Amino acid sequence: MPISVSSASNRSAVSTLFLLTVALVLGLPLLASVAGCSKAPKKKEQVRTAAPATLCPGGVAEDPPRGDLEPGIRAFEEKRYAEAQRDFAELARLHPKGGSVLVWLGDAIFYDKDRSEDEAARSALPHYEAAGKLHAEGCALPRRPRYYQLIGIAYAGLRLSKSAGVVAGAPMLAAAETALKALESEFPTSAEVPYTQARLACFRASEGSAFEQNQAACLERFKKTLEISEGYERPRFLRTHRSTQDWVVRSETQSEFGPLRADPQYRRFVQSVVRSD
Repeated sequence: MPISVSSASNRSAVSTLFLLTVALVLGLPLLASVAGCSKAPKKKEQVRTAAPATLCPGGVAEDPPRGDLEPGIRAFEEKRYAEAQRDFAELARLHPKGGSVLVWLGDAIFYDKDRSEDEAARSALPHYEAAGKLHAEGCALPRRPRYYQLIGIAYAGLRLSKSAGVVAGAPMLAAAETALKALESEFPTSAEVPYTQARLACFRASEGSAFEQNQAACLERFKKTLEISEGYERPRFLRTHRSTQDWVVRSETQSEFGPLRADPQYRRFVQSVVRSD
């Protein structure tokens, strides 16, 4: 039976359609692969974290020029403490990030003989603490003000603790001890630091707190004082340079040193130091 032209055409069309379908199906993975290669992998988005903000962008205390400080410093050195307090208080108002000014203001109050010792220490302490807070928040104090900021806290804490007693004054003693540890780390050539640590230990002993332990600590710190004083290095900015003999003389009358003077080792040690001079 002869095949009709229309039937052959239909078969041809179906075959062509089938072949195109197969080619399309087989070609899809290849096309997908090519399409995938044409796209670069996405980069991970970088998360930028802001640098921690500091109170002073330069990292140091924003103190007034030295010339502005001079009148107050002169008044302080000449013991015109009320005048020095007025000068430094005004500078502190104008320069709220000036930690050095706060230290000078604290000193002018602490050494003011027109105030009682307790009132002077109590009034000076917040200024030393405020300067320390600025230092910790990125307004670093220069070395000299940093030293007197820390020793100011130690002196004020010890003075107030003596009035309050070792129990009631425990927080102030702890603050003084922390300041002295920082001083010992930052200014290892200062004999004033172990001497003050000796005062603190002897005060604890005199108040009946772990007497033997604190008496031994007092003697050890006093020995360290003389060891440093016999050396040639010391912070150049110290207001008073004491010799070995000066520290020995002070120890004979220092109010907290009763437990030290009661220690037989102290007398032998002092005699050996005096003979070696």
